[in-house]
Amino acid sequence: MLNLISKLLTGIFVLSLVSCDSSDAFFVNAGVDQTVQIGTEVTLVGAAGSPDATITSYQWSQIAGVAVELTDGNTSTASFTAPMLTTDAVLTFRLVVNDDRGARVTDDVNIFVTVQPFAVPLDTSVIRAYQEDDTATGTMTFTDPTTGNTASGDVTLVVGAIVQNPFGIDCRTYTMSGTLTGPGGTEAFSVRQLLYQDTDNSVYECGEFNDTLGRYVFLTDTATTPNGVFLETKSPVQLGDTTSGVIYYDDGTWDDCTETVQSKENVSVPLGLYESYKIYQNCSYSDGTTLVSTMWLVPSIYFLKDISVVDGYNAELVLKSYSYK
Repeated sequence: MLNLISKLLTGIFVLSLVSCDSSDAFFVNAGVDQTVQIGTEVTLVGAAGSPDATITSYQWSQIAGVAVELTDGNTSTASFTAPMLTTDAVLTFRLVVNDDRGARVTDDVNIFVTVQPFAVPLDTSVIRAYQEDDTATGTMTFTDPTTGNTASGDVTLVVGAIVQNPFGIDCRTYTMSGTLTGPGGTEAFSVRQLLYQDTDNSVYECGEFNDTLGRYVFLTDTATTPNGVFLETKSPVQLGDTTSGVIYYDDGTWDDCTETVQSKENVSVPLGLYESYKIYQNCSYSDGTTLVSTMWLVPSIYFLKDISVVDGYNAELVLKSYSYK
């Protein structure tokens, strides 16, 4: 579990495992109900499975509420833009799944559309400098797309003191801890990451460790050398920024990542509605696993939301609060 969470935290924040029961009958899950702001992009994420047959089709349709245009409605994941309204409204969607035996299952999901508040504009393009005792809280949800089972809970993220990795690099500790509850029970976790910020606050990875076990990377000035390090986030942030490189650890493992700042987009989180940078990240690991993330960044706060697929599992982290020096 800690290995999965470490990978997601490397990609910015991440999660834990959900139990899987392959004996479940043919099922469909249209996802959890959502509350969204008007004018925002909404993603409908369905899941279906049948142990004795092959799924032949997915089909989303809207069955109630102000009509919207669905994109990719014949796949497990559809999307639409929430309509511009003057009062709150509910939109209901149905997912129909068929298999090769002629069986059909359906499930509905409600999307609550609320009147959009004024989005907090991007006030700076400079990544903030971490300080000891910076603290943020969030909620994390981890979903097994095969069964539809979820594990979720609250997480706390704390910036610690400066420590030196084995190569003599001064790095700050960044700890994510919490408890996830799902069908398999409740499990607590704590993962620590080492981060380095240079004089313009660009963020690099130093390593990661749990108790006395760790993996460490030697920082260099360029990501193209044999001991290169992936540039996690550049400061100042600009649209079109693309960074890529390989992180080489002292235990012989490595991460190969690419990160691109795609667009500016409003994102709704418990803190409010913020204008943010939408960032796409794709990583592969020496153990054959992968991580694909979409993240929403406000440089003066850092990441507000992270939606990832890690080793085939869906993960979401949403920031609820922060207390920075």
